[in-house]
Amino acid sequence: MLKALVSKGIKELTQIQLVSWRACHRGILERDFQLKASTGKGKTLAYILPTLNILSKYTCSHAIEVLVLVPNRELAEQVASEFHELAKSVQKCLVTRGTAFKEHASSSKAASRRRRSMGQSWSQTMSMKRVTKTPDIVILTPSQVFEWTLRRPSSSVCLCIIDEADKLFYQNHQGWLSSLKESTSLTKTACRFTAGERNMALLRLLLISATFSADKLETRLLRMHAPLLIHDPDETNAICLPATLTEVCLITPSKQRMNVLAAILANFNEPTLVIASSISTSLDIFSACERMFAHLSPVSFTGVSSKTERRNALEAFCDEKSKLLIASDAAARGLHLKNIRMVILYDSPTQVETYVHRVGRTARVGAKGTAITLCSVNDERRLRHMLGSMTRTRSIVYCGATEVLSRNKWFMSLL
Repeated sequence: MLKALVSKGIKELTQIQLVSWRACHRGILERDFQLKASTGKGKTLAYILPTLNILSKYTCSHAIEVLVLVPNRELAEQVASEFHELAKSVQKCLVTRGTAFKEHASSSKAASRRRRSMGQSWSQTMSMKRVTKTPDIVILTPSQVFEWTLRRPSSSVCLCIIDEADKLFYQNHQGWLSSLKESTSLTKTACRFTAGERNMALLRLLLISATFSADKLETRLLRMHAPLLIHDPDETNAICLPATLTEVCLITPSKQRMNVLAAILANFNEPTLVIASSISTSLDIFSACERMFAHLSPVSFTGVSSKTERRNALEAFCDEKSKLLIASDAAARGLHLKNIRMVILYDSPTQVETYVHRVGRTARVGAKGTAITLCSVNDERRLRHMLGSMTRTRSIVYCGATEVLSRNKWFMSLL
């Protein structure tokens, strides 16, 4: 596993990854854990490493050992790609959406045409094939849990990892929690397996998020056993933002919002993400940017886009074929988009958690980033009060829209 980390270019682990390893690698099956860290700190790898370490040491007589739940398909594919290289090093089978990753031996023209017709754009060294052996790790979205419980012996799950846990509990209208409780040992029925020389009888839970709910909703609904909170020692229990993030709040009249956005984009030529609260607004922005900033090759990512459209948009942006991604909140959770230098919030969020995850798409893993929020005059007081509750190393810069429209040198130095 160490060689696999080196091959991925990882020379040292972040603080949260080290703390998680020390807390979980020996006893993750003895109690439940909550893993909390600010965005961009490497939380995915923080739970992948101890999980694979346990799977490499402990044997299980049942069909499936680990279940990973994530909010959407794009995050499932991202988590799967992170798992894949490391899972190979401990000879574990990884499954996502009913298919398994496998080394691609040949790249025939027929196989290439079939992948394109299915909207798949995997690299030449990776392909998908039907599950042919017992999976060790299953990655699902909430909408897939019910179907999975019907097809698989889900009572064999010994560890359930819930990524972006607070978001998933707001998606409980999809019924994933009740399906999970009915089909696993969350109902406290015996599920015995061998872990070394010890017998365990309960499913263990690992919850991950940058913003757990203050009322401990997750702990109460899942009846977690002796939950232990794991967090970055450099951060407090309060909601924290990356130290390398520059925050700017522009007090902008609603009618001038598009003009201000255009002025910012005209003076910034680095990869930029624009997030709007509603799908209709994001589509309107995309249409306007296609006309005004065609040289940036803007792409759109929303909940109403097809799977192929969303995948193509992310690939174009990550491959730097496009420098402007316009999205709804579908892109605000968990996704690691490379090289984003600026995030623009087209409208001010109403919740702290929403703000944290939106601006968390930049300033990741120690890189510098800028987050600009376009706030109406009526929302200024509320936004100041809301953002004042967070822990940060840099103060927020508040200024008027005239600073942008007049191309003020001081403001342009922030970009």
